[in-house]
Amino acid sequence: MKPGGRLVYGTCSLLEEENEAIVERFLAAHPDFSIVPCAEVLARQGVTIPGCERYLRLLPHVHDTDGFFAAVMQRAP
Repeated sequence: MKPGGRLVYGTCSLLEEENEAIVERFLAAHPDFSIVPCAEVLARQGVTIPGCERYLRLLPHVHDTDGFFAAVMQRAP
């Protein structure tokens, strides 16, 4: 991926070991990547989802959707 490029990791899982743990391991192994807060990405589209600041986490009982997780990571320029 070229410098400044973004990588989105998404799952339809709600399990921390399949979501945050994977992202944190990736970031530890690739120090040239950092998290782009999902709230920032969504705000550019005029969208706000309470509780989704760092990562996007949609919960069936809260958001009336299927379960979903996403993280946006950006490679340093």
